Amino acid sequence: MFGTDTDARNAQQPDKPIICEVIDPTGTPLNVRATPNGEEIVTTLSNGRQVIPYKVSYDEKNRHWILIGDSLHSWGWVYGSYVSCLSA
Repeated sequence: MFGTDTDARNAQQPDKPIICEVIDPTGTPLNVRATPNGEEIVTTLSNGRQVIPYKVSYDEKNRHWILIGDSLHSWGWVYGSYVSCLSA
């Protein structure tokens, strides 16, 4: 998981392949949103689902959001604290 803002920003470095896993502590599927902290939900993901981070952004409260997807394209934004990301 990104423990700090620095960890989240380092995910944007292309020289480190990173895989993330959904770990939503609420017990419900993780909402994937059209924009960081946006209202439009484009899909949901279950815990344990592996995804690829594409970009990190911050909302007005300085919370990090991660643009995630698969190896072909991005799907949308998830709250960064609800995914665990490790270098491959």
